Amino acid sequence: MGYPCSGVILAGGLSTRFSGRNKAFIEIGGIKILDRLYRLYRELFPEIILVTNAPQEYVDWDVTIVTDIFQERSSLTGIHAGLSAATYTHAFVAACDTPFLNRGLVEEVLQRIEPQFDIIIPKTREGFEPLCAVYARRCLAPMERSLSRDNFKIRGLFNKLKVRTVSEKVVLKHDPEKISFFNVNTPEDLEKAHRLHRDEMLRQTGEDKMDIRKMMAALKAHPDYADVGMVLYHNGVVRATSRDGRKVSGLRVAVDHDRLAEILREGKQRPGIVEILVEINEGKDLAVGDDVMLLAVAGDVRENVIETLTETLNAVKSTVTRKTEYFIES
Repeated sequence: MGYPCSGVILAGGLSTRFSGRNKAFIEIGGIKILDRLYRLYRELFPEIILVTNAPQEYVDWDVTIVTDIFQERSSLTGIHAGLSAATYTHAFVAACDTPFLNRGLVEEVLQRIEPQFDIIIPKTREGFEPLCAVYARRCLAPMERSLSRDNFKIRGLFNKLKVRTVSEKVVLKHDPEKISFFNVNTPEDLEKAHRLHRDEMLRQTGEDKMDIRKMMAALKAHPDYADVGMVLYHNGVVRATSRDGRKVSGLRVAVDHDRLAEILREGKQRPGIVEILVEINEGKDLAVGDDVMLLAVAGDVRENVIETLTETLNAVKSTVTRKTEYFIES
């Protein structure tokens, strides 16, 4: 399975700018950031290590959970803890608040692992990216010396170790917008993440409209898809008349993303439900016949799936979306 390298996820942040809300559990496109990383890691690494000081929050994931060895919280502290627990000679490290980590880029980093290098790290015009990098276990001793001196700068290790860089040209080949390095630190970052997710879906489909085939493919890629006995889809479109009978030329939709994430989280906790995905065509003028929303529910049996889709759809339409209709003057 994958590369002979441990995969480390750092989940030790305080999330102070989210009122204590755990950033790992924030949903982008209906999927927790942690789940996005976890699915990628499962495909690449034979061992997944999660570094956190709240281990009880992560017991539902099949990972090795470790806590910081040094008390002061920092990225270097987390890297040290994960590397200390690694059973392989090298470990790839990323943070739990990076929703768009690109597999091709990660593999470029992993393919450059050689015994003589201590750190393999992308470098762009913005600088080094230490939370998308590989570290050899030989780094532990210099890390410990730095941490014991309250020196938490990862860059401070570079002149003591053999560093191999992944060039910006290689980065851009896989990730032209460099969104692999984007992390969600503030509510403003979260709004940007929702926009980036929508833009990414548009790039993948190659057109500015929804594609139910992509949603189907995403469901089939789910690690628990073997438990699915039914998938039910809702495809809402712009109708030519309003509920009160007036002729409509189009509409525009706004979305409450926090409420949407809450609804999806609750829906996924219902009996037998494996996954719920939703895409809403927000923030643009839609014409009659355009897609407004795609909603998919995957689960074990039809009773659970039909009920969940119905309740999720009603909750989304009543508490998530705000619709502005444009009427034709008679």
